[in-house]
Amino acid sequence: MKDDRRSGLRSAVASILANSIEQLLHPLDLIRIRLQSHDGLNRGNIVPNYQRITTAVQTICQTEGFKGMYKGFFVTLLATNMSKFIYFGL
Repeated sequence: MKDDRRSGLRSAVASILANSIEQLLHPLDLIRIRLQSHDGLNRGNIVPNYQRITTAVQTICQTEGFKGMYKGFFVTLLATNMSKFIYFGL
């Protein structure tokens, strides 16, 4: 019984570590979402029309600063770590 608990805890900790490393790619995910969010209209759109990944990075860094690349990072990290801890730990 103790081995089962330890195994579950090891899996949960391993999933948290893997997810934390995976979240280092958060800026690429943010850019992907921003590129997909534009509906193609020039008027009345909140999201700028990014032409390429490089222009998206430049625009985000100029308007929001480097911290803008990690907008929503901690919320995403906390939510996914909690869900994976529960999923793999139980």
